[in-house]
Amino acid sequence: MSRDDINLGELIAIHRGLPIGRRDTWWLAGLVICITIPLLLGILSIRSFAIDHGLYAAIFQVQYLFLIAYLAFLFFITILVYRLWTSKYFVAVYDKGIRWRLKGFRTKMLVWEELNGIATAAFEDVLFNKKISDEQVSILYPARDRPILLDRRLQGLDALIEEIKNQYYPVIFPHLMENFKNGQIVSFGPVVVQDQSISLARTDIQKEFLQSPYQSKRMQTFPWSTLSGLSVKSGFLMVKSENSKIKRIPVSHIPNFEILLKIVEQGVNS
Repeated sequence: MSRDDINLGELIAIHRGLPIGRRDTWWLAGLVICITIPLLLGILSIRSFAIDHGLYAAIFQVQYLFLIAYLAFLFFITILVYRLWTSKYFVAVYDKGIRWRLKGFRTKMLVWEELNGIATAAFEDVLFNKKISDEQVSILYPARDRPILLDRRLQGLDALIEEIKNQYYPVIFPHLMENFKNGQIVSFGPVVVQDQSISLARTDIQKEFLQSPYQSKRMQTFPWSTLSGLSVKSGFLMVKSENSKIKRIPVSHIPNFEILLKIVEQGVNS
């Protein structure tokens, strides 16, 4: 059976790329001005300069103005094509899987059983120790493909993530819970749990968040009996050992975090 024959079930919602809006229009208008001004200045300068020095000398004298206009024109075309292309993005959520087109010309799809996890992260751009911008993205981890980035270029990103979780989590939770109860390892990226212990990544690097599958190479293991507390505070999973040492891991770096909490609540605390 080909990928095109996969039955994804009933369509829940479809989220498309952001259309060209006011901000894009201002950018494009600014580039039009950057094209027009040097172009007009070049034409006027040629007319006045050519009278005394000839046409070829005049063109040589003002060629830098035409170069500026040309570079601005290339930038204008690049921005316009990029925004037209991203406006055609879409992610469709079905009750049995998802279908999307975010890069290239191919439309891809998968069923929930082919997805390893979903996580959300916030990234900051820092210049001279000062935050200049931040971006929130969600990432899907397919079992046999590269990570799928979902960001603000899609309309209704928060609702999209909730729709995916509402369909995906009920499919994977029974299987993960059964593995946990049978003593098998259940991985949540930088957190790995078993019925007798929990293992935590010693380091947490943002670049690793984009790897598939995410798995830290250095882990520190704690038996459940040695932990005095496990909680969520200010966007971090706080794990407190019996010697009062606290390990903090960003919730945004833990795929299927809500499932992790459920397993700990039902499998460890019950």
